[in-house]
Amino acid sequence: MELALFIDWVEKHGWKSQPPKGALLAEHPILSKYALPAELLEFWGSFSRLESADECTWFLFPDDYKEVTDPNEFAWNEFERISLEAALDDDGAAAVREWWSRHLPILMSVKGGYSFYAIDISTEKIVRGFEPEFEEVSTAAESFADFLDKIIKGEIVL
Repeated sequence: MELALFIDWVEKHGWKSQPPKGALLAEHPILSKYALPAELLEFWGSFSRLESADECTWFLFPDDYKEVTDPNEFAWNEFERISLEAALDDDGAAAVREWWSRHLPILMSVKGGYSFYAIDISTEKIVRGFEPEFEEVSTAAESFADFLDKIIKGEIVL
């Protein structure tokens, strides 16, 4: 997957983007927590914000992975928080935390209900989850590069 092709797709489909801020990605705390694929790091080096024209679907970037204290702000781990609130007991909450420790959300959507795409850290596959059972996911792409390629080809519609 060539990133230039995805950038063309973004422009043709009216997505709103912002160039990278120039911060040193290598020093970002998210990199110390997860081993992330090179394709995602290259992608993060190309934008600092990328969202659909209707602002209902957006990619997450390093600066998004921060603790959110404003109750009106949508957090990067919002779906984990929702699942934790719905957990019936401590074992259920532990299972939710464990699942999310192995899956990093990379794209979120509120279009037609809550959904997300995440990287399965152990396999680097991209999975998709929906409300109400966010942790019951399906594989959407074999890699981040494959994910972007499927978006370009219209096999994944955002």
